[in-house]
Amino acid sequence: MYRLILPAEEIDLVYPRLREVDAFLEFASLGTPDTALLPQFWAYGSDREVLADQLITTPALTAISKRAVCPDRVRYRLDWNTTTTEVTNLERLRTLLRDLEVTVLFGRVTPAKWVLVCQFPTQETVLRCYTDCEYPECRLAQQTDLDLEKHHPENE
Repeated sequence: MYRLILPAEEIDLVYPRLREVDAFLEFASLGTPDTALLPQFWAYGSDREVLADQLITTPALTAISKRAVCPDRVRYRLDWNTTTTEVTNLERLRTLLRDLEVTVLFGRVTPAKWVLVCQFPTQETVLRCYTDCEYPECRLAQQTDLDLEKHHPENE
């Protein structure tokens, strides 16, 4: 497994909205060719309930709806405006990962970065992902476990 780390401002789907609240987002998958792009997020942090009000003003987002509330998180359903530059840029990354047959196991979005935990089919695809990723400050590091605690926003 590898961690693919991208600067949040390069993707810009929810940046700088996350900088304005005490919250971070997690998602389980970038989806498949048949699913919508990032159809849902779990929001964590003390401002997780406020986050929906902040995100609806994001040009890349056309709709957001609350789907589930737990003691420490809220699940939101999101619909993206696929014509915006921010969504197009993430769609390009999703296409690259799909073409390389990379499985995105988990993702966390903080005010500073996107951290994707990925499983690559071969070492060659790891190198190709790194060289073909068009984000200027993309980092790829081997991940030995799924503990992302050090990527918690409070630890950055």
